[in-house]
Amino acid sequence: MGDIDHFKRINDLHGHQIGDQVLREFCHRISDGLRVGRDWVARFGGDEFAVVLPDTSASEACAVAGRLCERVRSDAFADQSPEISVTASFGVCALDHVSGSSSDLAERMVKAADAALYESKRAGRNRVTAGCIADTEERSV
Repeated sequence: MGDIDHFKRINDLHGHQIGDQVLREFCHRISDGLRVGRDWVARFGGDEFAVVLPDTSASEACAVAGRLCERVRSDAFADQSPEISVTASFGVCALDHVSGSSSDLAERMVKAADAALYESKRAGRNRVTAGCIADTEERSV
């Protein structure tokens, strides 16, 4: 799970049209950082996105999320003056960190990734946190 840090501030300061441009550019930047035909991105709501990385371990997913963080913050957003600096926070959950039955696997993974995302926010934003379903331990990367 990933979202844009302080997105409401972007909308409030620059307007919703610019906010929409930032959302499109954000999606473009994270999509371009993924494996074509294998990984995918879905808008989860507002400025929150789910990034699905099939057959990817937790450590690999954290590395990908770290690269996505860098892609987002590397250049200013929106073709206007002043330019808008944007960062993003990510929360990761992978199958190698999941225990228990698979009947509600997707829901549990989304909850763990979302909890890790909010831990990234609490820890200062612009970072990746890995979450684990098997226990409540989370670690910042």
